[in-house]
Order: sequence, then structure tokens, then C-alpha cells
Amino acid sequence: MGVPYTVDPGVTGKVSFRIDRRLTRAQLLEAFEAALAVNDVALLRQGDSLVLAPRDKARSSAALRDPGAISGGRRGGYDVVAVPLSFSTPTEVAKALEAMTGSKAVLYSNDKLGLIVLGGSGSELQSLLETIKILDRNVFEGARIRWFDLHQAAASTVSADLAKILSTAGVQGVSVSPLSRLNGLIVSARTETAMNEVAGWIVRLDTPSRDLSTQLYVYRPRSASAGSLAATLSQVLSTGQGGGGYNDRQSGRETSRTDAVPVTKDDGATSSGGEGGSEGQSEQKLEDGVRIGVDRDSNTLIIRAPAARWMSLQQTLAEIDRPPSQVMIEASIIEVSLTNDFRFGVDWSAVSGNGKLGGNSVYTDNGVIGPKFPGFSITYLGGDIDAAINALGSRTAIDVVSAPKLITLDNHKARLQIGDQVPIVTQTATDTTTSSPAIVNTVEYRDTGVILEVTPRISGDDKVVVDIAQEVSGVAKTVTSGIDSPTIQQRKLSSTLVLQDGAVVALGGLISHRRSDSDSGVPGLKDVKLLGNLFKSKSKEGARTELVVLLTVRIMRDPAASGLMTRDLLADMREIESRGLLPH
Repeated sequence: MGVPYTVDPGVTGKVSFRIDRRLTRAQLLEAFEAALAVNDVALLRQGDSLVLAPRDKARSSAALRDPGAISGGRRGGYDVVAVPLSFSTPTEVAKALEAMTGSKAVLYSNDKLGLIVLGGSGSELQSLLETIKILDRNVFEGARIRWFDLHQAAASTVSADLAKILSTAGVQGVSVSPLSRLNGLIVSARTETAMNEVAGWIVRLDTPSRDLSTQLYVYRPRSASAGSLAATLSQVLSTGQGGGGYNDRQSGRETSRTDAVPVTKDDGATSSGGEGGSEGQSEQKLEDGVRIGVDRDSNTLIIRAPAARWMSLQQTLAEIDRPPSQVMIEASIIEVSLTNDFRFGVDWSAVSGNGKLGGNSVYTDNGVIGPKFPGFSITYLGGDIDAAINALGSRTAIDVVSAPKLITLDNHKARLQIGDQVPIVTQTATDTTTSSPAIVNTVEYRDTGVILEVTPRISGDDKVVVDIAQEVSGVAKTVTSGIDSPTIQQRKLSSTLVLQDGAVVALGGLISHRRSDSDSGVPGLKDVKLLGNLFKSKSKEGARTELVVLLTVRIMRDPAASGLMTRDLLADMREIESRGLLPH
């Protein structure tokens, strides 16, 4: 992008993000800023240059800007804005913003000054400023504002029931606004007593619906394919009737999702019969009167279900309809010469005197080599492969065989192969039916070289379970038999590890020993018996090497997914404003 930048010493590590479409300069900067924000790093503008700094430091270093300049355009960088409120209480608005968005963008609020201070990127601040604009109304003046998440019932249903209860009870000064996308309520009340009473009713009303009448709902997936979602639901809800016809799990294109709402039969959205139907559509009969139809042409789910079941189905769909996570795998495959201190294998605790690599010694307390060496070994290092390689190279001779970087989807195998296919004779036959027998060989081709297979699985606590299989093979002349076919020399290792995001692990212990004998001398004379030893010399050479694999995995987070809640919040707020659901 041609923008000069500096990196604060407090910022370390690596960040990765992917771009699946063409972006403008401003959009690219915004995407980069979102990727940094996930790792708690912010961009600060200093003149025409940028500074990458920890987010905590950015909060205290950023210059105060006019809120109008934030909404007027995108320039990138972390900013701090002071927003004066005309009606609402700043501390109440701050609590509502934190509860609705889960962000730490609210830096300060003061009721006496009528001021709220926000910090964040341009896109974050734009969203928050729009939300504050909706919340800062005269109807909220002096009112308590709270956000309530609903877990069982629909926001629209609870809002309607609350309106009836409050009207009957004669409670004044309370307004309830449902946000259907986030399935929550914004409640304002004049007194703390009224707010507590409303909170108690919300807890009692947030229960599964008992309405058993069936309706049709349309669900448009955001990331997954409709067929894969139907297959997943059918595995847990299927009654065994109609089969489980959704096993074509594939990644669907990302589409915008509107809320799933009931549709009538007159809309032509029903799908009848699990056996028939038009091409591109299929249906699965499930328990509790639930039916799921799939329109693959529009990547849409059409669900017929009782209202009592729809809420739980919608929550399940929201959990499984997420973009597939990706993992970047960085590996360095190294052959280490075993000499001097490393004659029994690589000792990572001795590689770096300052202990930054954090390896474990191969030696026991009494100086004896551990019983598992020179067998297979696993050593957890720091978070920098280059530092480990440089430290190792300063102690002995190393040869970097390969340094691949792979990106793969979560729970999908990645395979890298660098090498040749070598012909191997597997069978020899002689044709004895003719006077001149012909020899026929059966040849197979074997993969040789560097072969790396890695399958990552991301766990819920940002750890990565990694299945790894590594092979380094080469071709040697066959000396154990008279078969005119090469011998494949192989060194393999395989393991399953649990790694922290960004951690480095060393896998080693595969040691090879190569020997060579040479006999040189004066031609003719060296072959004379007895006296020939005076005219020739013999030498033996040996080399021992250990194959080491340095491996690190990094979870590639989707910056767009992190801002999804904020976008849904704004869409909900605009909708209730346009429909006149906010009090006036």
C-alpha cells in the first residue's frame, strides 16, 4: 500500500487474514485493522505514517477527534472521540453499549458533563455513534437503559407479553424495544424499581413456547450450504423415516441472512413429500412435527415446525452456520549434524543459553542420557521458528530440507510433497511359451522426497489438535539382492499433539548414520599381495544426522465474523426506528 509504518516493541507475533474479493485501498486498510483488532493491536496515525501498538497503549496515545469527522469518511487508524449526549444518561448508555456489543470501546462516561468517550477503529466508532444517536432521545432522558439477552423465547413474543403485563399493572415510564436479530430487548425505565420489576418478568417470560401449531419458516444460511445444515440437523432429529439424504457437506457461498420468519402456504414456499418435489429440492421428516426442505438453487432452508420448537432450532442453526475456520501451518524440516555436544541427539536446552527456547534436556540429573534418546522426542519451544533455527545453526551444521507454509480448513488434511516418483520393480515374470523367453517386469512408482501431512482440529479454547505425519525418503543402490531396482531409504514420524495458537513444537529423534569406505593407491601395485599395502591407503568416514521438524500452527480468524454482532445490532435498531417501535 506504500504507507510508512513502525511497530511498537510491545507488538510481537504474526497475524494472518485472507481476502476473497477485490478491495479498495480504504477497504484493505479496514480489513487489516480488523485483523489486528482480534489480536488486541491497534493502528495509530502519526502524520502520514502508521504505528502498530497494543490496544491499551493506543487508548492513552490516540488524539481526540471530532465525532463528525469519524462518520464523514474512512482514513484508518485508532481514534478517540468524546460524544456529548443531549438527553440520555451517559453511564446508562455505556452499560447498554457494552452489554449489546461486548466491546471495550467505552473508555469513559460522566453524567455531570453529559459525556461519553469512545475509542476504536473508524468502522467500530461509526457503528457505535449510530447506536448512540438512536439511544440519545428525549424519551430516554433521565432513564435507566438495560439490554437483556433472551435464551428461550423470541424477542417479539416477550415484548408483546411485557406490554400487556405492564399495562395491566399500571407501570409507567417503561419502554421495551425488541431486537429480533440479536434476540434481545432494550428496556428503559424511569426508576430502578420499575427496571427491576421488568427484569423479573423477563426472566419468567423467557421460557420455551408452548404453541404447538406448525408454521413455515425460511432460513437463509450465512456461510454453510443449506444441504449441510439440513444433514446436521437430521442426524440429531431424524425419526428414521425418509432417510438421511444430506451427506453432501460442502462449503456454500456467503450470503446475507434475513431473519427466519413464518411464511404462509400461499407464498409457494412449502415442500411436500420426501419422495417427490422439484429438482434441486429435498425434504427430511424429523421428530416433533418438524420438516426441513432444502432449495439448493437459492441455498435456502424451508422449515415447517411448531412455534415451540422453532426457537431452539434457530439457536442451533445460528451456532453451526458459521464460516469455516482456517489454520496456517508453518513447518521447517531440518537435518542436523550430530557432532560434539549433540552426538547423542539434539539437546534443545543447550541450544539457547538464555532459555528462551524452553526445551527439555536429554540428560538426567546425574548426567546420564535419558533412556528415550535417541528415540522419538517432542519438545515444546517458544513462538518463533526462525529464532529456533538460528540458535540451532549457531551450535552445529544444519541443512534446511524444506520450509513449507500451508493453509487448510479446520479438520481437513493438508499435504505437501516435494520430490520424485521412483520406478520400483515389484514383480518379474518369464514367458516360457516361446522359443526366446521374454522377461516382463511389473513396475510401480513410489513417492520420494519430503512428504508432510497435517490435519488440524481447532478446539473451543483456541488450542489446536494436530495429527502430523512426516516422511523424508531417498533413493539408494540395492546391495542386499541382485534385483535391478533401487532401495527406498525412509525416515518417518507421526504423532498427535495439542498446541497453543502460535506455539512452536520440535519433533525429532530420527537419527541416521551413513558410512563410506574408500580404498585408494597406485594402480596395479596396490593389488599385489602383501606388498600392495605399501602402495595404498584405506579410509572410513561416517556422518550422523537427526531429522528435526519445527512446526507451528496459527488460527486464521475471520475479521468479518467479529463485527457481525455490531452489524446485526445496527440493522435491528434501524428497523425498530423505521417501524416506530421506539417510544416518542
